[in-house]
Amino acid sequence: MGTVVRARVEHGVLIPEQPLPLAEGEIVEIEIRPLSEHMLDESWEARWQRFLARARTGLDIPDGTIDREHLYPE
Repeated sequence: MGTVVRARVEHGVLIPEQPLPLAEGEIVEIEIRPLSEHMLDESWEARWQRFLARARTGLDIPDGTIDREHLYPE
């Protein structure tokens, strides 16, 4: 089971911002990925809108072009 935990660092110790669904004494592996400042202040909706603004529009791709038979060489 994977869980994303947001935490802050205080005196070199990670402090989760919410309770964790873990049993006492359970051992876990943690991957550290610092968040940039704009990601901390930006809402999910704002990120989604930024993504949509970069999406390409007006592409004319015929439906048959993306059929499995056209994607892989024989």
